[in-house]
Order: sequence, then C-alpha cells, then structure tokens
Amino acid sequence: MTFTSTFTGNPLETDAAACICHPAAQDGRDQMVRMVRRSQQALDQGARAITAAAGLDWQGDAGEAFRQSLARIGRRSAAQDGPLNETLAAAGRGRP
Repeated sequence: MTFTSTFTGNPLETDAAACICHPAAQDGRDQMVRMVRRSQQALDQGARAITAAAGLDWQGDAGEAFRQSLARIGRRSAAQDGPLNETLAAAGRGRP
C-alpha cells in the first residue's frame, strides 16, 4: 500500500486535519484491531479444542504424553492473551 500526501504548506500555518496521515493512521488501527480480534477468536477456539481433547479417555504413556503436550500448547496460547490485550489498548490510545 502506498500513500501519497497531497498535503502542502507549513503544518503550523495550515489545518493539519487535511493531512493524509489521519485516515491512514485510522485505517492502520482498524486493521490492527481486526487482526487482534481474529487472533483472540482463534485462540479461544484452540482452547475449546484443547479442553475437549484433554477429556479423552486415553490411558498409558501415550495418553499422558498427549495431555502434557496439550497443557504445553494451552499455556503458550494463554500467554498470548496479555500481548493481544496490550495491542488493543495501544490502538485505542492512538485514536484522535
């Protein structure tokens, strides 16, 4: 995506609201929020799948290894929640 500014003049003497950077920044924030929301939805779906899979009646070493693997994946997925929320908060703070 390429932006070409049509803004001319001294920004101290001209209405800065005409600058192309405002809609471009808003578009970037909107895209970021959509991507974060999709990521959160995917992580939620993954968490539900892990919960369902963990309930399988699978005994022995293979079953235990499977549950440990699920737990490890679940912890890694859950660790993404904080950074995603921080990204949403940052995008909200950036709104004009």
